Order: sequence, then structure tokens, then C-alpha cells
Amino acid sequence: MAILGGFATALLLALACLGAGRAVLRALGLTDELGSCAEPIGFAIGVGLVGWIVFLPAIAGWLQPWQLALVLVPGLAGLALKRPAPPSLAGLEPLIVVGLVLVAAICLLNLVQALAPPADADSLAYHFALPKEFLRAGHLVFVPRASDGAIPLLLHMTYLVALGIGGETALTLWVMLLGWAAAWLVYTLARIWLDRRWSLALVLLFMTTPAVVFGSGSGQLELKLTLFALTAGFAVMRAVQGGDWRYACLAGLAAGDYAGAKYLGLVFVAACGVTLLLQRRWLLHSAVFGVTALGVGCQWYIWNAVNAGDPFFPILYDWLGAKHEYWSPALQAVFRSDYVAQEDPVPANLFWFLAYPFVATLDGFSKWDSGRTGFGPFALFVLPFAALAIGRSRRALARHPLRSLAVLSLVFYALWFFSGVSQRVRHLLPLYPVLLLCLIVAARRYAGKAGLMRHLASAALLTLLLQCAGLGLFSVNYLRHLAIGETRLAFLQRNVAGFSPLSWINANLTGRDRLLFGDRQLEYYIEIPSYLAVPLTQHLVDLRPGTNDQLRFLREARALGVTHVLVVPSLRDFAKGVAYGNNVLPGNLAPLVAAGCATVVHSEDTLLLPSRTLPAFTAETISSDVVRLVPEACGLS
Repeated sequence: MAILGGFATALLLALACLGAGRAVLRALGLTDELGSCAEPIGFAIGVGLVGWIVFLPAIAGWLQPWQLALVLVPGLAGLALKRPAPPSLAGLEPLIVVGLVLVAAICLLNLVQALAPPADADSLAYHFALPKEFLRAGHLVFVPRASDGAIPLLLHMTYLVALGIGGETALTLWVMLLGWAAAWLVYTLARIWLDRRWSLALVLLFMTTPAVVFGSGSGQLELKLTLFALTAGFAVMRAVQGGDWRYACLAGLAAGDYAGAKYLGLVFVAACGVTLLLQRRWLLHSAVFGVTALGVGCQWYIWNAVNAGDPFFPILYDWLGAKHEYWSPALQAVFRSDYVAQEDPVPANLFWFLAYPFVATLDGFSKWDSGRTGFGPFALFVLPFAALAIGRSRRALARHPLRSLAVLSLVFYALWFFSGVSQRVRHLLPLYPVLLLCLIVAARRYAGKAGLMRHLASAALLTLLLQCAGLGLFSVNYLRHLAIGETRLAFLQRNVAGFSPLSWINANLTGRDRLLFGDRQLEYYIEIPSYLAVPLTQHLVDLRPGTNDQLRFLREARALGVTHVLVVPSLRDFAKGVAYGNNVLPGNLAPLVAAGCATVVHSEDTLLLPSRTLPAFTAETISSDVVRLVPEACGLS
């Protein structure tokens, strides 16, 4: 029944988004003009609209399942509006049939993953954990944690609806559907300039891209943000091409959704704005775009400003300050020196600006996550064809409608690279299909005239074979789970690092307790009140590297109502020199236990799993303790 309810909820949410998008496009009078692109673009706008609306009942504390279901009713009513005729499938050649079979096989693997319990670390730390926390509290809660707590959450509000109405299965199926919708949009946009075969090839290359495979069945945002980025990019292109202000408004809706879902969306809004300035109706279009994007994207920045005094918490702390209990000058210094340095391992100079795409593709630099979440080799394979096409047909390509999309992508990449935000390669994924589309259109122009179409097709086929092999390897874990009928507990112990102690914690601690822990991937599965104490991104429990004030730690933990602490490694192994992370947490607890201020109530070995794809080669065993705080018996002064 839970699975059926999950399917029904995900389908209901998808239909509500589709109907809401139809209503918006109808109001703008763009339904007929967009043709076959109207439905996927409308769906993207509908997703943003539902996420925007849910913010309001979340603030008001109206998060009961029936209240969330009511939010979907207007969108469902929009399904009655006129929709474009579906594309014809008549006369499909064998190669197209083979491609469609491959798409169906990929979707089936996505479904297998969606039916397994969530295991992605970022999803468990905040993408899925925050909506679950809001539902448990019954209202929106401010989480004073940088980078994964006090962040824009527009897209997460749709996660909240799925989880609140249909439970976990609805949530995992919903994120799967968002990935499929992105592929649908890629195909319909590609069909404007490419035939069926190359449009389908583009979709297959996109769906098997390592970064897409990594994020397709999880709460990771980049794949889902493709919906907003492509919609906004297409609308900017149409606004520049035809001078119609309605497309500037559509671009503002989609770009505002991007900004409302992720801080990096602000860079995207700026890139769209710059592109709109480079045309004759720049003033009207910029004004329409800016007002619309601001109205759509401002919610979460206002929420942060009201709660923390900083709309980009804690980025503006040096200038605006912030509520003192949430941040401090000392933590700001460490955050800028350590955390930011981890995210930006190479300097933002012209050399690395030019070298980054090549190094990220060929080197697999771990700090960029370009090995497991990169873009594959096809862009490099096709780049010589595209470069020769640009050299021979500069004037024709300069007048091509895709020029605006190419300019937008280049401006976004430049602003992203030089702005100092995280250099992880997956953050470029929302505009990666634009790069592929531009390269393929240019490459086909040259290869067709030079008689090299077979070489271009061979590059696509080789890339597809490599990426399908990666997809298959990634899917083995989920296929095994389904094939052997593995229990939920066994799957989680195999796939979530440090999971084992949670069985004891959830069974023996109650709602009157509160657990402090440092392993972020455990947050979603902790069923009692808890607090995630990450050293560099929160201040309520000071765990900066080098801190050694046990009484302060005890005082701050007790101020949060903490009764128990999960510590890895165990205090016994910590005394022997076993290291895990920065070891500040066991370093504070060991003296407290020795002084009688805390006592170990449970010890258990658990697995560390750097890779779910290759666990046999990466799993390690480490010990853990659950420590109960007893400050009333504390002998420290």
C-alpha cells in the first residue's frame, strides 16, 4: 500500500505542476507559440509555482497531509486548459526504436533506485532531512547552519509535499520524475534544431552523464535545476530573437525559481540579465525580467534576513553582522579560510578559467568531484568539429538563434568561476545540455559538409557505451537490493556510513531525549530530536578545529537540550590514536567521561563507506559510542 500511495502522490504532484504551468503559459498567451515545448516548459514553471506557494502554509504551520493536498487543487484544475497536440510517433525508423528502448531501460534503472531507501549523503543530510524536520515540527524551522541549513529551499518545498502526503516512496519517486522531466525538456528543445536521431542521441548522452546518474535518484538539485535553467535560457533566446516582453517575463519566472532553489541561482539571474542587455529592447526586457525574478526568488532570502540578519547567511557577516547566537567572528574566519578553501582548490585566474573544462574532464580532480559527478568525454570529442565549423561559418553561426544561449552559458561560466563559489563541476550541470546542443549543432554543420558524419556518430556511440557502462555499474547495488529481497535495515547498513548505532538509538532513546552527532548523513534516519554539530558551518556548539573547552561544550550542548552524543571513533579507540574527521567531538567528550560528567551507554562497530558503487573496495570498520551527559554529577570546575 505504501508503494501504491507513493506512486499516486508523485503522479498527483506531477499533474498539479503540469496544470499550474499550463495556466501560467495561458495567462502569458504563449501556449500556441511554444508548440511542443509548451508542456515541458509549463511543467518546469509549475514546479516552481508549487514550491513558491507551499512556503506560505509552511510558515503558517499548515502542513497536515490534507492541507498540502489542497495546495495542489488549483494546479489540477489547470489540466482542463488547452494543451498542444502531442508529437507524432509515426514512421519511426529502427535506430529511433533502439534509442527509445535505451531510454526506457535507463528509466527502469532509475525506478529501481527510487524504490530503494535513500542513501545519498547530501540527501540524508539536508535535501530530504529538512523537509522531514519541517513536517515533524509542523511548521517551517530556521536551521542556522551555513551551506546546507539556511539556504534557498523553493524546490525542497515540493519534496515536502511529496513526503508529507505520500511518505518516503512518494519523495524518491518525485525526484525521479523531476529527472525525467529534465530529459523531456532537453529533447523538445533539441528538436527545434536537430532531427529525431540526434535529438534522441543528445538525450541519451545527457541521461547517462555521470553527474546525471549521480543525482537522478537523489535530492541533489543540479539535475532538477536543469528545468529552470533551460526554460529561462530558451525564453531569453526568444526575447532577444523576437523582442517579445512576454518571454522576458517567462525567463524571469524560471530564473527566479533557480535563485529560490539555490544560491548559485543568483549567478544565473545575473547571467540572464547580462544577456538581455545585449539587444535593442534591453531596458524593457531587463525591467520585466528583473521584477519577475525578484518577486519569485526573494522568499528564502527574506526568511534568512528575518531570522539571522543576513539574507545570504553567513556570507555577509563581516558587513551586516548576524544574530550573535548563530555565528561569531572566530567561526567566520575559520569558515572563510578552511571551508571556502576546500571548495575552491585552484585560484580563480585566467589560466584556470580556460583550463578548468579540460582538467575537470581528463583529471577527475577529487576536490571538484569531477571523477564521479563529471560530464563525460563527449564535449571534448566533438569540440574539434565545432571549432572547425565556427572557423568556416562564423557569420552564419553568429546569426544563429542558439547564439544567445551560447552567450548566456559563457557569461554564467565566467561569473561562476570568478565569483569564488564552489568549484564542484556538478554545479554547471543545469547548463550542460545547452553546451551539448550548441556543440552538436555546430559540429553537424561541419561534419555534414566534410563527409565526416560517421566520425561524429562514432564519437557519440563511444561516449554512450562508456557512460552506459558507468550507469550499469552504479545500478548494480540497487538491482541487487531488489533481486535478493534485501531488508531495509540491511540495505541501509550496507549503504549509509555509520548507520549501525541508529538502530539502538531509535529503539532506546525517546522524544524526551536529544542526540548530538557529527555525521551529517545520519540526520534523515534519526527518529528522535537531534542536533547536527558540524565543525565549520554552525556555532551553537563550538567545534572549531583546535577548540578544547569541555565546560563550554557541556554548557552549549545542554542549552540545546542535548542528553546524548554519538561519537566516532569510540573514546576507547580515540585514546589509542584512531582519527576520524577533526576529532574535536571525542576530544571534548573524553575528559567529560573521565570527570564523571558523561558516561558511555552503548558501543558498536559501524561501517565507513566512501563509495556505494564499489563498497567491497572502500568499506572500513570503525567503532562508535553513544555517550549520555550527566552534568549534575560533573566534577569539572
